[in-house]
Amino acid sequence: MIYFDHNSTTPVHPKALEEMLPFLKEEWGNPSSRHEMGYRARDAVETARERAARLINADKKQIIFTGSGTEANNLIFNSIVRQNRPEEGQIIISAVEHPSVLETAVYFESQGYKITKVGVDRSGVILLDDLRQALEEKTVFISIMHANNETGSIQPIAEIARLAEKRNVFLHTDAVQSAGKIPLDVSRIRIGALTFSAHKINGPKGAGALFISDPLKLTPQIFGGGQENGKRSGTENVAGIAGFGKAAELARGNLEKFKRIERLRDLLEDGIVRQVENCRVNAAGAARIQNTSSISFYFTEGDALAAALNEAGLAVSTGSACSSREFKYSHVLPAMGQPAEYYQGAIRFSLGLENTGEEVERAVEIVKKTVGQVRAVSALYWDLANKREKG
Repeated sequence: MIYFDHNSTTPVHPKALEEMLPFLKEEWGNPSSRHEMGYRARDAVETARERAARLINADKKQIIFTGSGTEANNLIFNSIVRQNRPEEGQIIISAVEHPSVLETAVYFESQGYKITKVGVDRSGVILLDDLRQALEEKTVFISIMHANNETGSIQPIAEIARLAEKRNVFLHTDAVQSAGKIPLDVSRIRIGALTFSAHKINGPKGAGALFISDPLKLTPQIFGGGQENGKRSGTENVAGIAGFGKAAELARGNLEKFKRIERLRDLLEDGIVRQVENCRVNAAGAARIQNTSSISFYFTEGDALAAALNEAGLAVSTGSACSSREFKYSHVLPAMGQPAEYYQGAIRFSLGLENTGEEVERAVEIVKKTVGQVRAVSALYWDLANKREKG
């Protein structure tokens, strides 16, 4: 199987697994316990915190460990937004956010808060003029993702941060897809909070992190033993956090290697576009994270194509794996102005550090053959293709 679905999850790096194993076997102490085993568990958590902080150039006191990126997004939403009464609070998000931000915004809208979705251009990049116009006196929270999980489009976070700072509005960015792929420096980009996750950077599932510039602004949503400096109670997932820290350390040293991944992605896109009729690369003109390619195949059902590619030995996805078990089309491509005949047939290819040029060549052949097979049994495709050819 050729695995091109790294934006869904990544394989755990052997060194991250090695870091975890002692805390799954002989080092089972609770980090809050006042004995040697507890002290060693606490040391592992704090070492991981330091490593995670270095990945984004933060202070370790600004890092709160969570169970996932989704939890971290919910934590910052609930903490900051609830400090304002519904009638006094406006929340701004983009139209292409991850479901963990979109659905949280929907919930707060049901509670009486005003939600404003800012549009994007045809490359999936937020319209800054529209963002400026959306800001109101009662705007209390902005959440704009750093890089899109489906297209890879990178948002101009530094410019957005300047807008937010000028209006004294709290800015959060979901950097789950960009952390570990491109350099991040929260000391230079003045943001209130940033989310990232272990399993997107060759760490384990079940460990996420929230950077918050001023921890005093974060109000806890889970109460109990006061773990994570009182901000997120519950016994820490020591093994997961240890693996997260090691993965963050390795990711920091691997940033340069993504130049090779970018070359492989470009080869993949070039090969598919040259050899498969009626397809196009989404967000091709935008700055993108190096590993991600979203390609739409004209009047081809995306789920059917992804299933056929799986049978042929190529693992890909049609969108966010966090919501893909429910059949529905992506909200991202329609927000970019894509017509239905294209967004219904979108496939996301996301490469990782272990992928090779040989795999890319093989993948192009698999896509060419499989798209042909899927289209061959689609009367709709051929009817529309003929109409298109006739003008």
